[in-house]
Amino acid sequence: MGSGRVAVVTGGARGLGRGIALALAAHGATVVVNYLSHQAAAEETARRIAAGGGSGWPLRADVTDSGEAKG
Repeated sequence: MGSGRVAVVTGGARGLGRGIALALAAHGATVVVNYLSHQAAAEETARRIAAGGGSGWPLRADVTDSGEAKG
């Protein structure tokens, strides 16, 4: 994965999702760490991405609600 790619990782705050988010960031992707109820964990994942030289930010959204994707 090269520069200029953006990855949205649902459930990226903890567990397997966190691991995927960190791996994508390590390969140059900008990572959106999606969470529903674990804000502190999502912020920690974003901090870990930044500490590794990557770019990422947390975003609260319920991916089961299509209305939240409309803007």
